[in-house]
Amino acid sequence: MPRLGGVNLLGVLLAALAVWALGFVWYGWIFDEAWMAGQRFEMAENEGRASAWTIAGGVIALVLSFGIGWLIKRADVAGPGPSILFSLVIGGLIGLPLMGFTLVYSPWHSLSLLAIHGGHTLASFTLAGLVLSFFD
Repeated sequence: MPRLGGVNLLGVLLAALAVWALGFVWYGWIFDEAWMAGQRFEMAENEGRASAWTIAGGVIALVLSFGIGWLIKRADVAGPGPSILFSLVIGGLIGLPLMGFTLVYSPWHSLSLLAIHGGHTLASFTLAGLVLSFFD
């Protein structure tokens, strides 16, 4: 399989699909009502926009998965356990603080949204690390 920066691109694609699917379940089924209430919008407001945003979310998942794969390679991490731990740490040290900006600068300062987004961030980093660990 082709590589970019030493990262297996099939692994990146599969990790991105896993992260995208997690987001679909996370925001579409598990936390849909709490997330929409926290964002203060109705489903009717988003009709017709879902496909464009879904594609954008897929691109974000692809870039995120490549970045995690690249960091895993640079840190010379190997195997599922170490990859999961490494990804969880970078999610906690980089991903969660980025989510904190939303808490601080959004007009709602919603701790529930921070919990929803932060949980998704940690789960996404961890899942991507797990998938990527099988593609050395």
